[in-house]
Amino acid sequence: MAVTESSSHCSSSDKGPVVPTTPLVTFLERVQEAALKTFKETNFDPKLYVDLSLKLNFSTTEKAFDQLQKSANGSLSVEGLKEFIEKYFGGAGSDLVYVEPVDFVPEPEGFLPKVENPEVRAWALEVHALWKNLSRKVSDGVHKRPELHTILPLPEQAVIPGSRFREVYYWDSYWVISSSDTGPVIPTTPLVTFLERVQEAALKTFKETNFDPKLYVDLSLKLDFSTTEKGFDELRKSANGSLSVEGLKGFIEKYFEGAGNDMVCVEPVDFVPEPEGFLPKVENPEVRAWALEVHALWKNLSRKVSDEVHKRPELHTILPLPEQVMIPGSRFREVYYWDSYWVIRGLLASKMHETAKAIVTNLIYLIEEYGYVLNGARAYYTNRSQPPLLSAMVHAIYSRTGDMQLVRKSLPALLKEYHFWNSGIHKVTIQDAQSCNHTLNRYYAMWNKPRPESSTIDTKSASNISTVSEKQHFYREVASSAESGWDFSTRWMRNPPDLTTLATTSILPVDLNAYILRMELDIAFLAKASGDNSTAEHFVKASQARKEAIKSVFWNAEMGQWLDYWLNDSTCQEPQTWEACNRNQNVFASNFIPLWIESFHSDKSLVKKVMESLKKSGLLRASGIATSLKNSGEQWDFPNGWAPLQHMIVEGLGRSESKKARSMAEDIAVRWIRTNYVSYKKTGTMHEKYDVDKCGEFGGGGEYVPQERGKAKAALFLATSCTIKEGFSVSFLKELHLMFLDR
Repeated sequence: MAVTESSSHCSSSDKGPVVPTTPLVTFLERVQEAALKTFKETNFDPKLYVDLSLKLNFSTTEKAFDQLQKSANGSLSVEGLKEFIEKYFGGAGSDLVYVEPVDFVPEPEGFLPKVENPEVRAWALEVHALWKNLSRKVSDGVHKRPELHTILPLPEQAVIPGSRFREVYYWDSYWVISSSDTGPVIPTTPLVTFLERVQEAALKTFKETNFDPKLYVDLSLKLDFSTTEKGFDELRKSANGSLSVEGLKGFIEKYFEGAGNDMVCVEPVDFVPEPEGFLPKVENPEVRAWALEVHALWKNLSRKVSDEVHKRPELHTILPLPEQVMIPGSRFREVYYWDSYWVIRGLLASKMHETAKAIVTNLIYLIEEYGYVLNGARAYYTNRSQPPLLSAMVHAIYSRTGDMQLVRKSLPALLKEYHFWNSGIHKVTIQDAQSCNHTLNRYYAMWNKPRPESSTIDTKSASNISTVSEKQHFYREVASSAESGWDFSTRWMRNPPDLTTLATTSILPVDLNAYILRMELDIAFLAKASGDNSTAEHFVKASQARKEAIKSVFWNAEMGQWLDYWLNDSTCQEPQTWEACNRNQNVFASNFIPLWIESFHSDKSLVKKVMESLKKSGLLRASGIATSLKNSGEQWDFPNGWAPLQHMIVEGLGRSESKKARSMAEDIAVRWIRTNYVSYKKTGTMHEKYDVDKCGEFGGGGEYVPQERGKAKAALFLATSCTIKEGFSVSFLKELHLMFLDR
């Protein structure tokens, strides 16, 4: 084959990519060159000059340099150049300031436990003490005017190599942190950090009885941040460093608005006491009256972010969402991600389509701002997401309303969220027994500190962990468990029920991958509906690959369940070889979640196996499906039942072609609805979880007291009862009515 001259004879210049430096760097190279000519080569360090920072703006400094008097041969005088540098530059390294590491102690608990020789131990402690000498943070001047510096405005404190190396280096950092957690961390705001201090002081002052740490990070400032922080620092302390009850109460009253004041009550625009066409098959007066009482709760849970938050967002931890919202209620004063799916299902049952669309708009806003939907709409939730169900929300609204404008608005955000879950730390490759590679996903929070909303609880939980790196690892696992929505469960523990053995990032969860399969199917459907056939085809193929991956990695034919998979290496830098022994043989309700996805509940023979397995599993109890079989004291374990799990399993069985599966779905729904009803009649409220062994008893466990008006109570009820009942027979409703009469 003839080769053209242009392709066979490359030019002598490099044709590879070039990333240009800044004008400041180019100018400092000129200063460097002039310094070499002027100061000669003895002990000359060229790096010194490109590490300088400007005292004045760039154009003024460059102009002054160009006006320096030169000799006949074009060189500068030593005195002239020295004076210029002194006048116009901050010293190299002045852009970083000394700061003591927040977690440094002279001799850490559990430090090198096997080193007993006094001399060796003394030397090790001397080396350990060097962390204080090498610890820096980027100066405030850099953050204010980054264009005057070559140092980059890193958000957190750092450890530098030292000497002429005045900045962070990449591969050196591995050895700097080889004994610490190495995953990504997205920092919170200074306000959140300060409120954690207030939270800690409140616990010490007010003691543990009914103490809720979340209350303090939900406070809003009345005055500016620096004034408030100064007021806190000036509080009078006792001899042991504690604050008086009166003093701290007075400070909080003076400087803070109450938690929840950043959201204001607003009646939903589309609420009516009894919507036209509301649950048309529900005719029994008692049942209908109860459904309408629950429907009325939307008015109690409807909020919008206050105007003050939009005017001065820096005084609040609530995020400035653009549209009205539905909050879960009680201590949950903000929007939560996966709760919103059941909120929307309930709103659709209540014919409140505009409110449902507003919720989707808010979640799209979070994706546009952060690249993913946050766990919740607070500044302290920016480091993690929650089970990704936004596509299911859009699909549900479109199926009910046919709103193509919403679909077109949502698709770019859904693609962005899909990328978040299918790249980087959430993405894992597994090679199966046939040497086929499968891409699956895990939970992985971008955080390695105590969760701000539970900082005092996490710190206490980690109190017996010896090293800083092990604590960081534990905190990441705690936050990752929160990202899963199952916070907390023996499902995530290596040694149940020891909370410190949480290992969520080392698990490929069945349900997460089912949700992402649902996302792929939803995007394919919505893209096709909008006329984007290319995107639709791409996601059809992606869904087919994931369905095969779920079958290959999770499915256990002997048990008739999908089982979570334990990873051998949580760094996930290389494909991991699938091993049967890595499947978690314990029974959890999540083992049955894939039934919710059409790809699986449309397979009649598969449904039959799964249905028989569920019957024998021990999860099916008198009042619904238990979350697990282990009674650990954690809220996502036995005997608690949660509405989302009931709903997904019931809906999957109910949509099957199998009559037996549909009958089983009705039976589970009856059990669950009955316990909701009985509890409501006793307490006058809905609850976020129920004891599935005791009809009418709400659940317990976990790190906060059981919540009345708990997580999206109205929505969860409507999603797991009313919306399901609409598709069931009249005989089912009569049976439900008889059960109520029996009580």
